Amino acid sequence: MSEQPSRHNIFFPLTVLWGAAFVITILAAGATLISDPRAPVAIFLKEYAGIMLTVEVGGILTMALLAMAVDRRRTLQEMRERAAMAAESEMTTKGHES
Repeated sequence: MSEQPSRHNIFFPLTVLWGAAFVITILAAGATLISDPRAPVAIFLKEYAGIMLTVEVGGILTMALLAMAVDRRRTLQEMRERAAMAAESEMTTKGHES
């Protein structure tokens, strides 16, 4: 059986990137609790951390759903192709038997 090249799904790595951004934001927000409250990063995160986390969670969910949808579509397409090939080979062998 010939091996098909794997088709890369870009949405899985994008999900990981959104997750990494989420983790970094959480860690930075936690670090501001023990840092100088007058630091520019602490002021920025105090103001915008909630918005950033909301956007990051939305990005994670969107990319994860797109990744799963693309993967499912490709899987169903491959299953249909295999079924069509199996039916074609079955018809060919039945034709030779007659």
